[in-house]
Amino acid sequence: MALASTKDKSLDLWEINDVLVKNEKSFQKSALEAQLYRSRKKLSDCGAGKQALRALRLKRHRLFCPIDIK
Repeated sequence: MALASTKDKSLDLWEINDVLVKNEKSFQKSALEAQLYRSRKKLSDCGAGKQALRALRLKRHRLFCPIDIK
């Protein structure tokens, strides 16, 4: 929902971590990447395609499929 509601449909890793309410001290990039992988899988299973969520320069992730939030 956070990715879909931003203007450019992208968030930095720290912003994604903040949205997921993870403790900054226990931030592990590998754990966050695993969650993003699961999100990609769910989007793909829903018909959004394999490239619906992509990494941009390894610091930012962008949503490349339309999602309406009501």
